[in-house]
Amino acid sequence: FPVCREIEKVKKNGEVVKIPEKYLIGTLVQEYCSSPYIEFLPFPITKKPDDSKSFNLFRGYNAKLVEKVDMNLVQPIIDHIKYMWCSANPLLNVDPDTLIYNCNSDDEINLLMFHTIMTYFKHIFWKPHLKTTKILALYGAQGIGKNVITNVLVKICDMYGVTTDFTKIVQKHNTMIANKKLIVCNEVKSVDERGSNHDIMKGRISEEYQTVEPKGIDPIQVRDFTEYILLSNNVNCTIIEMGDRRTLMPTMASKPKSKEYYKKLVEICNHEDTPSHLVTYLKDYQTKVDIVAHDSVVKTSVYKKVQKMSMDPALSFFKNIQESREDFLAELHNENKELEICYLFSENHLTICEKQMYEFYTQFCKNEGRYVQKKDTLLAKLEDYSKIERLAGNKRV
Repeated sequence: FPVCREIEKVKKNGEVVKIPEKYLIGTLVQEYCSSPYIEFLPFPITKKPDDSKSFNLFRGYNAKLVEKVDMNLVQPIIDHIKYMWCSANPLLNVDPDTLIYNCNSDDEINLLMFHTIMTYFKHIFWKPHLKTTKILALYGAQGIGKNVITNVLVKICDMYGVTTDFTKIVQKHNTMIANKKLIVCNEVKSVDERGSNHDIMKGRISEEYQTVEPKGIDPIQVRDFTEYILLSNNVNCTIIEMGDRRTLMPTMASKPKSKEYYKKLVEICNHEDTPSHLVTYLKDYQTKVDIVAHDSVVKTSVYKKVQKMSMDPALSFFKNIQESREDFLAELHNENKELEICYLFSENHLTICEKQMYEFYTQFCKNEGRYVQKKDTLLAKLEDYSKIERLAGNKRV
């Protein structure tokens, strides 16, 4: 069980000793405590660690319950999440519980996303022993104010929260993920730049146990309670599959606010009492949105866009042909006047030369900002998606 930083003072043979500040493995921790078992089990701030049966590596959050919440410290954070992260309409006043069952307009969807994110944060601090199996992906313009809020959350989590690079949580030697409650991945590159690592991340988000592989030590299985937040200026920072139930992705504001706005927000977020007041506020945050039990996700406009971008380019191209037929190909032709028109629709069939098909596909990918696959790859995938008949002589499909 690797632990980064000193845990705290613990008793050994009746004397108070300090665990050295270095990477610790369970057997090493055993030398400093009398408990026969060692575990990592997060608990809310109203509880204390019980080491009578086992030594809990989780020693509590860096916050305390306050009698009365100072809304001067909390309200600016709430407003930033609501209006900058979720683009909520300030004129829309709808009971959040009704939105779960009747949510149609973009304004209603954005408001529901706000309540979902607040419930997600509540879950991290007040039900930390349960994993949400969700990931919060924040895509927005530079300077919109993503880190300013997540820094507060990491501060509350203390040694059990960290802001790091995405590659460190998907690499082979992944001690970074052990004994964490919150990992914020900053400046996440696009899927095309870094490779998706999609299957690894699906396991990180949903699996109850993770395999941790320290350098020079045999891999170990650890129980996992980690929640993940992605911060990026790239819209395709993650993959959203069809039927996805993991991703929370709000439609963020299109441009930042004034420097004075962010100066005041940073001062509030850095205030020493803000963590305690924010956690106390979240304790009483009540909606019917259960982030764990709720089997669906909020499909914001950016969520739908990324889901479309996550589709294989060949399949996306083929579906667009199916849906719009002549209009789709005509639109691509208008984008590039040099393309020669040599296709023919007949009932449910399209007759077109391979070269023409690939030129249309290349233009489609440029329009969508997608990676252009090789022609043979495209044709092979189209054969999987549809019935392709190659005509002798002129190579028409």
